[in-house]
Amino acid sequence: MSYSLWYTLLSACASVMLHGEPNFPQHIVIQTGCFNIYRPCPERYRSRQNNLPSTISPLSVIARRLLIKTNYIDDSTTKTASLTHPSTTAAIISSPSLSSETVPSKMTATTTTTFTAVATLETTRITDTTPFTSLATFEIPSSSSPAYGKDINPCKYGEPAKGFNQRPLMCNPPNSMECPKGFFCHIGVSREETVCCERSGLANPCSLPVEEGEGSVRLERYYYEYNSKNCQQFIYRGVRGNENSFPTYEECRHECMRWDLICEVSPRVSEHRSCSVNRRECGDEQWCHIGASSYSSLCCAGTSDNLCELPVAQGEGNETITRWFADSNDYSCTGKCKIFTYKGFKGNQNNFLTKEDCEKQCKRECEDPCGTGVMLMSPEFMPFFCTATKICPRNYWCHIGAQPDTTVCCPENGISRCEQPMVEGTGNSSLLRWYFDQISHKCFTFYYHGKEGNQNSFLTEDDCKNACPVYENPCGSGEPLLMNGKPKRCNPEERCPQMHYCHIGANETENFCCRKNGNPCDQPMNQGEGQSLLLRYYYDKDTYRCREFAYLGSKGNANNFLNEEDCEATCPVIPNPCAYGRPLTNGQNEPIICGGSESCPEDYYCHIGSSPETTNCCPGSNDTCKLPLEIGKGTEQLQRWYFDRKQQMCHKFVYRGLYGNANNFITRGICQEICQEMNPCGNGTPLVDKEGRRISCKASGSDDCPNGYFCHGGSSSLTTQCCSRQVKNPCEQVMSIGYGSEEILRWFYDANYKKCLEFTYGGLGGNENNFLSKKSCEESCRGQKDYCPHGDPLMEASGKALVKCGVDDACPRGFICNMIDEKNATACCQDPANFCLQPMDPGRQCKEFETRYGYDPELDDCVYYQYGGCGGTLNNFETLEKCTEICCKND
Repeated sequence: MSYSLWYTLLSACASVMLHGEPNFPQHIVIQTGCFNIYRPCPERYRSRQNNLPSTISPLSVIARRLLIKTNYIDDSTTKTASLTHPSTTAAIISSPSLSSETVPSKMTATTTTTFTAVATLETTRITDTTPFTSLATFEIPSSSSPAYGKDINPCKYGEPAKGFNQRPLMCNPPNSMECPKGFFCHIGVSREETVCCERSGLANPCSLPVEEGEGSVRLERYYYEYNSKNCQQFIYRGVRGNENSFPTYEECRHECMRWDLICEVSPRVSEHRSCSVNRRECGDEQWCHIGASSYSSLCCAGTSDNLCELPVAQGEGNETITRWFADSNDYSCTGKCKIFTYKGFKGNQNNFLTKEDCEKQCKRECEDPCGTGVMLMSPEFMPFFCTATKICPRNYWCHIGAQPDTTVCCPENGISRCEQPMVEGTGNSSLLRWYFDQISHKCFTFYYHGKEGNQNSFLTEDDCKNACPVYENPCGSGEPLLMNGKPKRCNPEERCPQMHYCHIGANETENFCCRKNGNPCDQPMNQGEGQSLLLRYYYDKDTYRCREFAYLGSKGNANNFLNEEDCEATCPVIPNPCAYGRPLTNGQNEPIICGGSESCPEDYYCHIGSSPETTNCCPGSNDTCKLPLEIGKGTEQLQRWYFDRKQQMCHKFVYRGLYGNANNFITRGICQEICQEMNPCGNGTPLVDKEGRRISCKASGSDDCPNGYFCHGGSSSLTTQCCSRQVKNPCEQVMSIGYGSEEILRWFYDANYKKCLEFTYGGLGGNENNFLSKKSCEESCRGQKDYCPHGDPLMEASGKALVKCGVDDACPRGFICNMIDEKNATACCQDPANFCLQPMDPGRQCKEFETRYGYDPELDDCVYYQYGGCGGTLNNFETLEKCTEICCKND
């Protein structure tokens, strides 16, 4: 394959022929020598002949970076030399006088008008040297060669820009200034392909996607990757690429990443722009960073609304540039810009080339805005600025201007601020303010111009009202109570002094202390004046009740209450007994007295008070038995009963007469009739004391119930109570699981099997054949336990009789025949040789763990362990003695 290159120093084109599969270099550099002997090779790589270096013609051409394997060649002449090195290429250079006879048989040489250098590298030995693996031909033809000046279009869009000779305009990378506007310098594999190509249309080439181009060459290039904001390598095919293609990483980084390096806040790639000292190239959202050179003079993002308030930023880098900045902490009226050394990158807008530029934009001009004298100055000749937290000293007030520099301390003029006239002031500002009008005792708005006002100027209406006596008289007679020249304000929680009441208007501005003018309960209802419709209550002394009315907002009297409770608490009324809402009334708006033949409708219940007047239908739930105990309020001491939902029992309590609920009964019988009490007994009802309270007991241990009763063991103390005994022996009673949602493990004595068995108890009901543990069951109902020293005897298949044994009737395997003298009977009992070797199983926990003993065959001794109460094996003894007696070997 042939490529043409232009060599500036030779002023000629050269064709490069490649055969085989070498990697083509990124570019080829041609060097020339002088007319003395040129030494192209490093000393350690030269070919030697008679201790003299091989030489080349005075005008030398060296092609570098061809990635082919070569060795040094000694052609026995001083006209050629070769260079081999992993980082260089091999070339055989010949002068015009070199003939084919002087070239080895495997090499050819031709001459042209100018110079020709041909190196044919084949897989054969040349003068007994190491064989080559590739073929490369370099040819420098004359201007008359057909390959010279051939037009090549490597551009992606349109044709290359034309020069004065109408030939493609060549350029020298990386400088695109040689190209006209709208074109860039395309860097090709040869000089002819390094021409000015039309741009893609985007202002910033760094925002273009990577373009591999077309062709069969592979050029190492770099492009700027927009998402990762970094330069990355890619392979360029030679032609039809775009501007986002750079020969080196440094050039890519220099062109596309300098905003990231220079700006503290980098703009979007599409907004990358350079700028100059006049700073006019940047948009509204960017500012011009002036660096040490045009390279670092860029438009950066992150503009500041007040650049003079920014802190000084020396930045980063190695530059030492003299700059000026405005000191944001210098509030003096003589403040000047200060000098600093800028490092070149990462600065901010508070960075000026000259002191004049800095002070032209940032120098403070102290203007006195006071209209009542000269503003207060500090010893450092700085204005005394004030804020809500930084108040002015005595005899000064804080003038709030349009800007912080006009918010200063001004001298007082000796007149109360509320008595001063309204002054609009001077200046160009229009600040909405409030002033106090002495005649109307109200605050009004006005526009302050920013300077030379007085103290009668407030930021808000509230500020004005808090400082000056602003009010409208809402009282029905006389004036409000005045304190320090201002009406005394009040609220429902903050009462007024004696002889006054708190008038509550439609809003807080009308809440003042007005005269009572006598007893409020003797005054008639007064709707007042105004446009409001406020729900209020007044006392009707004819009916002794508090009633609703609509208050118009002002000019009423003291017989005016926010709610019925306040009215009833002030005046002698028949009280409302209902905890929520009002009693049900009849057509005359009088509460209905319930009880007897008068019942209450749905969603009401009959509240039974201490008198007929408080026995009314009150709003409430009909689900009486689920309501909590409510003792109510009042001074009464009424004996009542309520249903305890947790205990499922009716209990006595003392009711105070008012504000109770439906879970309130006159007698226990009525309570029991409406709410079903819980009965844990399977026979009869639990034993109660003289107060009607059930008597609790202890299910384990001694029976503490009186004669005729037994302790019913429930799941809690509420169901563990004394219940009536049956006539029949408990051990003969049939097992009963009872009822309820509990699942309690219990034991009963099975008279058929003659032993105690497990069952699951429901928690309520049942009978006396109900034991907490197997032990207590066996202690109460001995049964077959007496037949065997340990464990249960073997029963017949029917389960109703013991398997008999004797001299002629042996027990099955695993059992031995045991004689019971007191019963004059025999029984097949489990062989200790079997169960003593069973594991010591703690079983499952059905009660608290207890200590048991088991035989350990390895120790040949009995040891203790913890047993959970249920299950396990027969290697389980209550005492160490019993375990030793049955399982241990006799010495």
